[in-house]
Amino acid sequence: MAQNTPHTLQRIYWTALYEVLLHQKTMFILLHEDTTDAAPGMQPLQTDPTPDANGEVNYYEEVETGTKIDKLWRSKLGKFLYDTVVKAELAQEGVQLPTPPDQILLSSLPEHYVLWTHKKGDLHTPRTDHYLHGSVYVDRFRSPTEFLPHLKWLLDGQPMKANGKRDCKCCYCDGSRPQGEISKDLGAYHKRGRGGGKGGRGDRGGRSKPRSSVPEAVPYKDYRVF
Repeated sequence: MAQNTPHTLQRIYWTALYEVLLHQKTMFILLHEDTTDAAPGMQPLQTDPTPDANGEVNYYEEVETGTKIDKLWRSKLGKFLYDTVVKAELAQEGVQLPTPPDQILLSSLPEHYVLWTHKKGDLHTPRTDHYLHGSVYVDRFRSPTEFLPHLKWLLDGQPMKANGKRDCKCCYCDGSRPQGEISKDLGAYHKRGRGGGKGGRGDRGGRSKPRSSVPEAVPYKDYRVF
């Protein structure tokens, strides 16, 4: 999956886990390749769109980069990371933005994460749901809101508890709070709509397409205040 950043960028901040890039009034949060808990081979097995004898289908297809659903996920994830992680770090380091961003996007999903559309039912009018696959710990995330706490855990450096369990607040890793309660707390990032099926552990398979890297030479200005 290709990175979704323009070539003319200002790199305004960077850490061991991510970078902040600015293109006019659009901010991109670029995750480094190792800021992930995903691996190849963790994708759905059902990718054959051939209908059965009753004319029904049950398959997954990869969401293309730049489509409406792809942008929706990256917009919600990027805004959440800015509000919960990036904004405070910029202030702490004395980084001043040349202009407030009108839009904040995750440049691309974490390495080896792939967004899929599940189509099931009548060939001509199948039900469609979107799922994020790739994590070695969680079978799939059914919405951006489900993934938000897990994504923050990635940007926090994937901390572990004293008992060796993941110190992640998502409903799958933690399990102490239902997703409805988590979504209520994340109201600004949660939009009601038809959800997908079950997440958590389940069948796996497939493999995502390799993604290209961003250009090695990215023009930037250093806006840190010394």
